[in-house]
Amino acid sequence: MTEDLTPSQVLDVLWNALMEHYPVVQYLGIIDDSRLEETRARLPGVADWPAAYASMEELVDSFHDYHSGLSWPGRPDYAHPPARIAYVDEVLAVERCDPGIGLSPGDVVVSIDGEDAMGLFRERLETASGATKYARRRWATDFLLRGVRGSEVTLEARGGDGRTYSVALTRARGYGHDGPTVEASAVADDVGYIRVHRWWNPDGEDLVADIDAALERFRDCPFLVIDVRANGGGDDR
Repeated sequence: MTEDLTPSQVLDVLWNALMEHYPVVQYLGIIDDSRLEETRARLPGVADWPAAYASMEELVDSFHDYHSGLSWPGRPDYAHPPARIAYVDEVLAVERCDPGIGLSPGDVVVSIDGEDAMGLFRERLETASGATKYARRRWATDFLLRGVRGSEVTLEARGGDGRTYSVALTRARGYGHDGPTVEASAVADDVGYIRVHRWWNPDGEDLVADIDAALERFRDCPFLVIDVRANGGGDDR
């Protein structure tokens, strides 16, 4: 499709589809093409498709709907490092991290790949997805650490003792993704328990088959607990 179209023409197709079929547009009361033209101004002058699609992705993100996103042929395979940061009391701090990676929960993140962490956060917050300010903050902080799978991100952080240190982390599966997606156990003779950690398939796993197997295990249990706490969502691919 894109072989015969310019990035600007693809943007028009995307915008028309959003206007005609995306109910969030009506909910937000968008009645003009200002967002379209702002995005068009950021498009590269030549057919730089990766940069063009990234700008279109920012357009979709600007609707603050984290249940919708933009995908395209050749979209990078994104991943996160084994740590998560959060906006707390006007700073970015390590919320959780895997043990032994050089970070500690509560340490303040000063910079990300050499750039001011709070400056990056405020910039990303302007187009962050989410229905509330808290959701948009979460989206923005997660985005700051996102990158192509296998790449590295360098964090400069300040510990509780006031000393500053740097640590390089590899973007792989992200924090808390090292265990199985579905865990099942019997908490009592008549109570089954199924924990679903995420709604997507890591390498070598089949979410649907694993859930079916867990349900089959507890077919005869009169009580069943399905725990999706801290499940950050996923996709349908």
